[in-house]
Amino acid sequence: MTYIPYHSRPVPGTTSFETGPIDTRLVVDVPPVHSGAGRSPLPGVIPPLKAQITSPAEFIKLEAEWRELVERSLHPNVFMEPVAVLAAAAVCRGALRVVLVWDDASCTRRLVGAWALLEPSTLYFSGSRVLVAPIHPHAPLSTPVIDRAMAGHVLASMFEAIEAEPDLPKLVELAHLDASRGFLAALEAASLQQGGRYRLFDMRQRPELGIQSMPPDSGAAVSKNRKRSMDRRRRRLARLGDLAVDEIVDAGDLAAALEEFLALEGAGWKGRRTARGRALLLDADAAFYAREVVQGLAARRLARLFVLRLDGRAVAVRIVLQSGAGVFTWKSSYDEALREYSPGLLLLEDVTGALLDDRALTFADSCNHHDEGYMSEFWHGRKPVTSALINVGSANLLHYSLVKGQLLASWQMKALARRALRQMRQLASRLRSGVGPDARQYSPFPEVSSRRRDHR
Repeated sequence: MTYIPYHSRPVPGTTSFETGPIDTRLVVDVPPVHSGAGRSPLPGVIPPLKAQITSPAEFIKLEAEWRELVERSLHPNVFMEPVAVLAAAAVCRGALRVVLVWDDASCTRRLVGAWALLEPSTLYFSGSRVLVAPIHPHAPLSTPVIDRAMAGHVLASMFEAIEAEPDLPKLVELAHLDASRGFLAALEAASLQQGGRYRLFDMRQRPELGIQSMPPDSGAAVSKNRKRSMDRRRRRLARLGDLAVDEIVDAGDLAAALEEFLALEGAGWKGRRTARGRALLLDADAAFYAREVVQGLAARRLARLFVLRLDGRAVAVRIVLQSGAGVFTWKSSYDEALREYSPGLLLLEDVTGALLDDRALTFADSCNHHDEGYMSEFWHGRKPVTSALINVGSANLLHYSLVKGQLLASWQMKALARRALRQMRQLASRLRSGVGPDARQYSPFPEVSSRRRDHR
């Protein structure tokens, strides 16, 4: 088999070798590939890597090594920060392990990879055991942090460590996985080396702010009409009192501001336990996780809260976390009594401007699950993400197939429900505006024509 180097490997879902439009219907199933001499080797000289599986309590002791790895990483992931992993371990239902990879090539031992994975206490209907990431429901990114200079080798070492550990499951289920060109190339190369197989599904995008690619004073990328509308709302809100924006980075002040966020979120629609989500304060474990993550990162100057205040009272709050040169706009809330003034949108405009002014940053991840909502209008950059099921090499093929089928069925049902809900909202909007609906346009099964149904 001819090996395609990392830099020339196409990305599934794109029409060229460069990042392009993602086909959200794409499902990629990659079978194991074996050469006549055994497993397909990775290109270049294989570095002397050593993998170990450790606990979150031991991982947090590697602060200096972790900081160096983040600076060299293919893509930072704030939810793999040691303090975030330790916080998740305190509340997760299952066994949490951290796979580390070390480079012993130089005199100084370097950490070149870290990946926190959870084995849930519940099994699939087939009785299959799996490792999963993200490790917490409020951690919207599962990507391992790996050295960009040897990404494929590091990922292969992680797979080998999981396969060699007799107590670990050999299936890895990932949601919100980085689907950028670099990581997918590393995943494919590592799977070829390991002789395993993997399945990608639910390819999608979410808003991202490319800070280095935009001028510092460019602001949010909204239309002129939207900008004028927001300026009017800001002026109207300012007539109600003294309007100011605080950017809080001090750990002591940040703890108090976080409580303001939790109270504001709990007073809104999420405090009513809706199907779309619920407030952190309604779940003691979730509130504990949020406090530990934010306060732990704040102690390392890696967290900040932006607060829009009216006469000193918080009317909108946004939590921004940082790892390396990347930031993650994790959570937001606003005072719903002032929704006509859109305080959340006004604060997002201020946050966008502040992030663009910080030229030490390279990107801001919206942490959205999908490419929808007002952030998709404000931020024109897009980050490709996907879900995956990986067989590291020795898992029972029947278990792999059963888990894959369950995941695919779940994904397809959720996609169908989202499509139907979106079309129902569009139909309701057209009815309110007095425009007659076209039933075929809003069918949740657009691939089946009305004519064909009539002739059955």
